[in-house]
Amino acid sequence: MKYKAVIFDMDGTVLDTMSDLADSLYHVLGELGYPNDYTVEDAGKFFGSGVTVACQRAIAKGFGLTDDELALIGTPEGKLPKEVTPQAVEKLEKGFAAYYPDHSAIRTAPFPGIPELIKRLSDEGCRLAVASNKINSAVQDLTKLYFGELFERAIGVDETIRRKPHPDILFKIMDEFSVKPEETVLVGDTEIDVRTAANAGVDCICVNWGFRSEEFLKGEGVTEFARTADELYRILEER
Repeated sequence: MKYKAVIFDMDGTVLDTMSDLADSLYHVLGELGYPNDYTVEDAGKFFGSGVTVACQRAIAKGFGLTDDELALIGTPEGKLPKEVTPQAVEKLEKGFAAYYPDHSAIRTAPFPGIPELIKRLSDEGCRLAVASNKINSAVQDLTKLYFGELFERAIGVDETIRRKPHPDILFKIMDEFSVKPEETVLVGDTEIDVRTAANAGVDCICVNWGFRSEEFLKGEGVTEFARTADELYRILEER
């Protein structure tokens, strides 16, 4: 394997967090009087770009935006309905931040084969890290809860670091690990991970069990997918 460091996204890549994310977000939406009768699949379209964008998309959904329009929120092309004010988003975000930590490990679980894969890579001497757009405190708690000490480093978003697709988190990890971009790969499940890898100058491998479909990711130029943990290991080895 040419990679000295393998960096994993968290939500939708190593952990199936979507049910707990959806339940928490919908709970707070309901408390604030917004529509909240959405599916877990809908939540997968809200999350991926950080909690602020997820809150913007969740409120906007109630004002009739299409999935394509929702996907643009968080990008320069995105447009929010006038009802999605900064004050409304901040209120939902604060409510979610208060509610989710105590409800983040109810239905969350590692994806099949992922703990064994990470253990195998660790035993082979790979430097392993998590790079997530999730709230940093939740990243720390969930990494420790489900993976113990298998990951050498885990970094989420706080006021000191910009969310992906900014490459800040990857640069920080590579600097701490003393590895070069060509020795590093990011494993993720969304267009955000694809763009983050490109911005950091590292390779990217996409899994197909996360927040985005293969069809959607093909639109981002992805041509190869890992469909199981064993297949992910094979791709890493072949590269």
